[in-house]
Amino acid sequence: MLRRKREVFAPTDGVLSVMSETGDRANRGIDFSGTDGLATRFGLAYRQSRLRTEDMELAEADGVQVTRKVVTRRAPGVDAGTTCAIGGRAYDVTRVDLAAKTMTLWLSELTTDGTCVLHATSVTRDGRGEMTQETVPTEVYVRTARMGGERGSSGGAQSVWPTVLLTLRACDWRGERSVTYRGVTYKVESTRGDGAWVELTCAEGAVQHGQ
Repeated sequence: MLRRKREVFAPTDGVLSVMSETGDRANRGIDFSGTDGLATRFGLAYRQSRLRTEDMELAEADGVQVTRKVVTRRAPGVDAGTTCAIGGRAYDVTRVDLAAKTMTLWLSELTTDGTCVLHATSVTRDGRGEMTQETVPTEVYVRTARMGGERGSSGGAQSVWPTVLLTLRACDWRGERSVTYRGVTYKVESTRGDGAWVELTCAEGAVQHGQ
């Protein structure tokens, strides 16, 4: 009687680091796609797993992105929401599939779409009581940027201008109402967020037209 050959798990494709955040991770303007503000908890050797079309569709249905799948030995403290690093790049674990001795991690790479400049207004008063207003710029990284629809003016002369939707870390945005992205200055018209990230809906012509 032939015995079934036992499959041996061989994690030969590299080592991923399971990370934890330090207080520096919340510093404004850091490049969150790297490991700034992250500390290594432990390492896990992994084997790359093929990312199939149906995997992408399943992730999209769950409202998440997946850029790679890896298989490692089971380890405690690794679940959806854990941050890992491979080759100096940061990844969010979006899903964990458990087997008897291994686990498959669905990873979403924390990429950026360049930087933007947030404009805050600062008002100071001198010794004579005269107020001076100045704009304080802060450059931060953008997670995603995509074009929205067009907005019209509310005045008699109708005009339209494009909008852009910028996703930033919530800790990077502090209520600024003006932002410059790729050389164009926009007014922040509305925001929505989930605690970790905030999406700014910005209108290009609103700033120039004083809206």
